[in-house]
Order: sequence, then C-alpha cells, then structure tokens
Amino acid sequence: VDVAAESGADVRVYARDLVSGLIDAATSTSRWVLLEGEAVFSDDRWWGSLGFDNPEEFARARREFDPHSDRTEGALANLDERFIHHLVDGSQQAATALAERRWHKAVASSDDPAQRVALSMRVLERALPVSRAAGGSLRDSCERYLMDEWSSDALADDLRDAAWYSLGMFRRSGMSQADHNTLFASVFPSKGDLSFDFRVRTLIERLPDMVNAVPEFTMQHRMLRDAAAAVADAERVLGRLSAHDSEFRRLLARGIRQRNAVVHGAATVPAVVGTCEPFMVGLSARIVAEGIAAASESQDVLRRLERARAAWLRQRESLRRGSRPEHVVGAGSLLDEPPPDDA
Repeated sequence: VDVAAESGADVRVYARDLVSGLIDAATSTSRWVLLEGEAVFSDDRWWGSLGFDNPEEFARARREFDPHSDRTEGALANLDERFIHHLVDGSQQAATALAERRWHKAVASSDDPAQRVALSMRVLERALPVSRAAGGSLRDSCERYLMDEWSSDALADDLRDAAWYSLGMFRRSGMSQADHNTLFASVFPSKGDLSFDFRVRTLIERLPDMVNAVPEFTMQHRMLRDAAAAVADAERVLGRLSAHDSEFRRLLARGIRQRNAVVHGAATVPAVVGTCEPFMVGLSARIVAEGIAAASESQDVLRRLERARAAWLRQRESLRRGSRPEHVVGAGSLLDEPPPDDA
C-alpha cells in the first residue's frame, strides 16, 4: 500500500492501524498479536527496525527480574561520599536532590504514559529558570541547558547502535574469531561486570574498514554506511547534530502539548505519547542526576549546566574550525579545555 504521509511516524501509525483494523473487521475473537517493528520502503531504500518483537513477551520480560543484572552494588560504590556526608549532616540541598530522585522513581512507576510525561515536566519546571519578564518559556530553558548534550548523546547512540548490531556480522565475511574479538574489545572494552564501555574515537577510525567487512544489502551494512557518512568530516557531523537539535525541539514541543492536554483534561493520543514519553523521562532523569552531583559538590545546579553547555558549544566551534570528528565526537564534556585541532 502506498502511503502519503509527512513523516515516518505518520506511516507507522497508519500502517499499524490499518493492519489491526483488518483483523478487527474480520473477527472479534482473534488471538493474533501485532508485533512491534516495521519495514518501510522510501526514496528507493529499505529501512525500519532490526526485527519484529512480541509486545506481550517484552512486557513479561520487563516484569521478570534477574538478580545477576542488578547494578545496585556498583551504584552505591560510585555514589559520591560527599553526598552521603551532606545528607547525614542535614543539608537542605542534598535532601531536595533526594526528594527529586524519589519523585522521579514514583513517576516511573505510573502505569499511564501520559501521566509520566506530565509529571516528568514538573522536574524541569522546578529546576530550570524561566524568564517570564523577558518572554522566556520552559521550552527556551530546555533548549539552552539540555539540547546540546542531548544531541551529542544522540549522535553517539547512532554510532554505538551501528557498531553493536553489526559486530556479529563480521564472522560471515570471513573474519577470524581472534580478529573479531580484538575488534570488539577495541570498540567495546569490558568493564568486568557484564557491562561495556564504548570508545567512539576508535569506532570512527575503524568505520571504513567495518563497512567493507559487513555483507552488502544487510540492515547492519546500511547502519554502518550511514554512521560512516555522518562522521566523514566536521561539516557532516555538524549536519547530524543539527538534525538531532531539530528532533529535540520536535519531541519537546510534543511533550509540552501532551502535558497541557493532561493538565486541562483533554484527550491524549497513545501513539503520540509513546513517541515523546521516553524523551521527557530522560530529560527529567538528567536534571535529577545533575541535582545529586551538584549537592555532592555544594554547587549550584545551574552553574553545572552552564559549564556543560559551554563545553558542548566549544566542541561545535571546534568542528566549525575543521577539527577531525574523532577528536571531538565522544571526547567528553571538555570542561577544562577545547579538543585538539589538526593544525
């Protein structure tokens, strides 16, 4: 079926509604389950998800718990001792940061995604300044303090996903087990606790060879090819960051509209809520984490956010001056100095 839609999200909603509608029209007793996932053909290219998943099995897996996957012990070990002392000593800043973390946990336990969006917005409203006198808004504050890092993280996620889902394909191209293990360890070095780090610079340096090592016309080859194109030079990195900036603004606007609908008792659209709920929860989690870090250092949260923003802006300026992407992407917050140039 040819679909004329303005965005990929519109196509997904239409296609899923069409498929489920045909089943509903045929029978009211069907036990068929509509899997999560899609395959879309657009602009002479195939794209979509890496597979199709049963949402019932996914929900069941989320309810199950494996003690081996619990990270509480490591999280406690990494908790700043200064925060512990401040909390014991009755610091108001530490107590407020803890209250925000508990609020965030309570929001996450809500069964209604629309409520999670609305309640997550509260964390942002409490933490970020809004200059009403100057015509400012919460949207302006979110863009100022959160967008640059979110877009940089989104680019890193693009690269990480391309690498992670493609490494298993190298053996099919004839790569030896030893070479495969070496490549994996160079990009995803083990942290020793069933988790891995991700070395963006190493990946960018190895991307051209990795593209050639994966069978053509596979989803993994497409992901690696697109990742290599995105970081081929500084101008393309800036272009991808700009695209993620636009995505940030779009998801933020969507989340604000859904919050307003909840507050005023208007109906929300589950498919639309589903696209912005992880985004809004993620932004509030970032603010909560910054609050705990600021309390540990007896520092103002906004000062931390301003320093981080300045660092991300320095990274983009370094790209505009022509620095090589591997020297900038994934280089950290660069709070002390800008990334090296190629001069």
